[in-house]
Amino acid sequence: LVSLVAITGGSDITPSIRTAFFGVGVTSQNAVYIIDNDNIPEIAETVTIKIQQRTGSPANIANPHTVSFTIPKNDDANGVVQFITRGQSILESTNTTTHFANYTVSRSAGLFGAITVNWSVTAGSPRPYSNVMKPTSGLVTIPDGVAMAVFSVESVRD
Repeated sequence: LVSLVAITGGSDITPSIRTAFFGVGVTSQNAVYIIDNDNIPEIAETVTIKIQQRTGSPANIANPHTVSFTIPKNDDANGVVQFITRGQSILESTNTTTHFANYTVSRSAGLFGAITVNWSVTAGSPRPYSNVMKPTSGLVTIPDGVAMAVFSVESVRD
């Protein structure tokens, strides 16, 4: 009678059995560990499984009595980036007032690490956006562990 114990790592792993019973003449047992595909982005996880003698068991545990394996990252740990703000109207700036439009960029399904993404305004009609707003392109950085960032564009007085 021995216990199979996950001793490190393994937030995404579930053993199918926790105790193995060895009957007369049985020299090996299989333990299945189910890896949970939880769709939560994570870094690679190393799991170490240890065979441990149960209290009162006559079993002798020999070396090696641990085994390790790695569950590779299977999701994009940096997340999926998209605009939250869409289709805004912005007033034209005047001599005394400057008008801005704020745009929110979010990331979901992963917040590991800071990420920087490019944004740009495409040509408009009846004239290019560069004549009516600034800047027309730039970078927005979303810090590690943060889900959203905001950038602004200013209307240009003509």
